[in-house]
Amino acid sequence: MAEPITLNAMGEDKPWWTEVTSYHWLVVIIASCGWLFDCMDQRIFALPREPALHELLGAGATDAAVKSWGGWATAVMMIAWATGGIIFGVLSDRWGRVKTMAVTLLIYSGFTGLSGFSRNGTEFMIYRFRVGLGIGGMFLAIALSQSLGRRSSTWDGVVVDKRIEEKRRKRRRGDSNYYREQYVLFTVVIKRDDGKIYPWSVENDDTVFNYYQTGDKVRRHGGLNTFEKYDKSKDNIIFCNACNYLNDIKDDCCVKCKCPLLK
Repeated sequence: MAEPITLNAMGEDKPWWTEVTSYHWLVVIIASCGWLFDCMDQRIFALPREPALHELLGAGATDAAVKSWGGWATAVMMIAWATGGIIFGVLSDRWGRVKTMAVTLLIYSGFTGLSGFSRNGTEFMIYRFRVGLGIGGMFLAIALSQSLGRRSSTWDGVVVDKRIEEKRRKRRRGDSNYYREQYVLFTVVIKRDDGKIYPWSVENDDTVFNYYQTGDKVRRHGGLNTFEKYDKSKDNIIFCNACNYLNDIKDDCCVKCKCPLLK
């Protein structure tokens, strides 16, 4: 069953950070760390590149030769960067984004460390190529697969049923004791054009339940994770497709996020 949503009361304007959950912050932190260590890897590579190649090529290596090898090492890594995006973009469709991200992290971290054990310039370039594969997989493939996934999750459907259920669940108090909580589950059942059934449930709030009627044609915007009713001619309220905030039908823009309302 779809996860319950929480609706803001019309006219209530809460600061955006009050609606950000701990899970949202965790995702931001993990994604930021991935980009941070990617960029740090490239910066660290640029600093010791020439001294490392001087040592690997031997005392007889000229400055011109060292710079040439350094340029090729950078070029090889950038070629691998693009190649890794293609390879791991395909693999992410099979493995999923989480597993692909973990593999690319291990690849670029591991081969960055192994670069320090290179015995000659050729080995150094091989390791840098494999580092580039991992960085490309992190930067391009995962972002691309996520974007494709968002577009494919947009679909149309029709409201075929509505139901109200009184339910109870176990809740935990701060003193480790449990109690039974009662709540009402309002569900709007949507049949997608591909035949799949999507139950949209909201706890203790009948706004969505009353807004949609059996027979209404709706669209789910996958990238925004919001729903839109096709025919709004008889409505006096409207949901913002950008932030799901409830507005008066007379408004042209959302009072919360200022995005245009689709009427």
